[in-house]
Amino acid sequence: MDAIHREVIICKDVLQALEKSGLSKIDEFVLLGVNINEENLFKTYVIGYMDSSFNVEDNCPHNLTTCGLAGSSDLIENVQEYLNNDQFNENYSLYLNMVGSEIKLWEVKKIDNAIQSEKLEFQVQIKEELNKNLLYFRTCMKLELDRKINDFDSLYATSLLEKKIGLKPLFYIKESKQYLGKSEEKKTIGEIKFKSNNLDYEILNISVYQNLSHAPTENTDISEFPIIHQTNEPFDEELICCQLDTLCVVPKRATYIQAYNLLYDSIVKNVQSIQSFLVSNPKDLPAVHHFLPDKLCHFVTIVCSHNQIDSYSNLRKKLHNAFHLSMDRPLFRISNAYQFDAKSPVNDDGLLTNVHEGLSPSGRSNITLSLGTEEELQELLRRMDNFFMRGCDMDMNRNNSKVIQI
Repeated sequence: MDAIHREVIICKDVLQALEKSGLSKIDEFVLLGVNINEENLFKTYVIGYMDSSFNVEDNCPHNLTTCGLAGSSDLIENVQEYLNNDQFNENYSLYLNMVGSEIKLWEVKKIDNAIQSEKLEFQVQIKEELNKNLLYFRTCMKLELDRKINDFDSLYATSLLEKKIGLKPLFYIKESKQYLGKSEEKKTIGEIKFKSNNLDYEILNISVYQNLSHAPTENTDISEFPIIHQTNEPFDEELICCQLDTLCVVPKRATYIQAYNLLYDSIVKNVQSIQSFLVSNPKDLPAVHHFLPDKLCHFVTIVCSHNQIDSYSNLRKKLHNAFHLSMDRPLFRISNAYQFDAKSPVNDDGLLTNVHEGLSPSGRSNITLSLGTEEELQELLRRMDNFFMRGCDMDMNRNNSKVIQI
């Protein structure tokens, strides 16, 4: 059996932010990365980090998970001893050690109840270059959930999705106008041809359909010849119609099968997040919002009450602290939510969120801003008063002339 090689690519923005923070503890930060298996190569793209004292992994896109720790230690043996003290986690397979200007990356493993480490070489890429290796899949769909959910149950979400979209749903890529089939075992996502959407990242929109095709054998893939089926469920006042909006980050070297499984799991994760919200807020309508702060290399997702995210100060403060974002301005208000396109599919649930949406500007829309002295401002106000007074006089004269004519 051939040995599996490890390759790690770290975003330059992440390294600079960690250096600027001044690491002083062994486990100060948790690294966030995207993993992909490529035959005998296990590759990790490190595109984020969060403070180790917080757990906000549920607010990250699916497949962006914890992949290691970042901290400062004079000796790697100290890190091994720390991890061996019931601190080891299989997700922490990398350790980024930063002592002064020296940066080393280690792969840590637990073998026979002992922590072993091996030094790794790694690549550093700027955000724009690294993102050329990744794609975001965005899936929006409606889903009815029971408003009277008493506690969080992952099995409920799984069975609900099985009823809604089946065990083998169809994923249709709108930009390339094709189905994401599973018959091409070696075909990769990077081979998909589509027109760039001019967004910060390459984002493909996915439509989900139920597949009712019957294959003669279980080994026959029928996703390329779908029978698409959508049904209108009878009205039930105990059900609440929610709008799922999930993001999944996928390396372009991922196969169709790998991408398919990631898409399905991302939908499950989104349903579970909404379900968890309904347990605590049974009378509210949940809404999903995505954010892309300038200092981060990935999206942040929040599930909260519809149009009331601005009141969730504790959650927003937690995210600021977790990602070490400045507190001088709020970054997770509705007005800061990422705009994927001119007409976002988030509004497909029929809820009116912008009374001006779709309306052309009335009158003149050219607005300019001029900076001047206080004397100039007073002169402008005097002219405006004269203008409005003349307008009133003209209206009075018109009314008087009409009376005379009658």
